[in-house]
Amino acid sequence: MGVRSFQKKDIPAVQNILKEGEPYVFAYKEYVYWILERYFQDICYVFEEDSKIQGYIGAVYSAEKNVIFVWQIAVSQSAGKSGIGSSLFMQILKYAGKKKDVRVEIAINPENIYCRKMMKRVAEKMHFKIEVVEKYDDGIFQEDVYSLKALDFE
Repeated sequence: MGVRSFQKKDIPAVQNILKEGEPYVFAYKEYVYWILERYFQDICYVFEEDSKIQGYIGAVYSAEKNVIFVWQIAVSQSAGKSGIGSSLFMQILKYAGKKKDVRVEIAINPENIYCRKMMKRVAEKMHFKIEVVEKYDDGIFQEDVYSLKALDFE
């Protein structure tokens, strides 16, 4: 089937995939994903193959900042490096590319080399400019915040 909108019925499978992705992502309570499905369904997706959820991307939109923030992205361990993460991230960039002046931001742990490479590869393919806009570090948790903007709108 491929990429489709995230639905309430997907929550348990998504939570399992996120648990597999620790320490880079974490599964939260069902209520959090219910909110995402209810209010941000147009920018939250799953990758489904043979009736099984293999990947997930969850994002939120800030109208005030005109930013789509990619909050979580994960692929099941069984799917490995199959390009599912790229397909999901590409869906977010396609959505953002249709909106005038919308930026995409994603926070990635500096040790998560695979996610960083995937983000850069997809951004280049989709003609998005990337820059690091912030480095978060609370002494326990570190993230680099990347801002991506379609080159067409510069």
